[in-house]
Amino acid sequence: MKIPLNLNLDPKERAEPGKYSEADIEACKRGDWEAKARIMNAFMPLISMLARKKGKDTSQINAMIEAGKSGILDAVREYKPSGDAKKFQVFALEFIERRMLGKKPGFWSSLFGS
Repeated sequence: MKIPLNLNLDPKERAEPGKYSEADIEACKRGDWEAKARIMNAFMPLISMLARKKGKDTSQINAMIEAGKSGILDAVREYKPSGDAKKFQVFALEFIERRMLGKKPGFWSSLFGS
């Protein structure tokens, strides 16, 4: 059974899983924990799927999930707002995979970010 972490919030204020905006990215850069949670919730299915595909055992999968979360935070720090949150998805994917596999920056970060 899953227990929601935002028990005290009004249902209208609860973030929908998988939904975030450019404003959330900027708020996360400023240290807003709720914005960070929305972004993490949006990317957790992707991170989990990538970790299960690339990992061999449970401990490696868990380590890759944690590395993927760090990759998201790296992407948030490096992302330059463009007005379209969908571009962040493509941008963040490279950071996630790079952290999971321990690689250096590549094509997508040079195209969309720093």
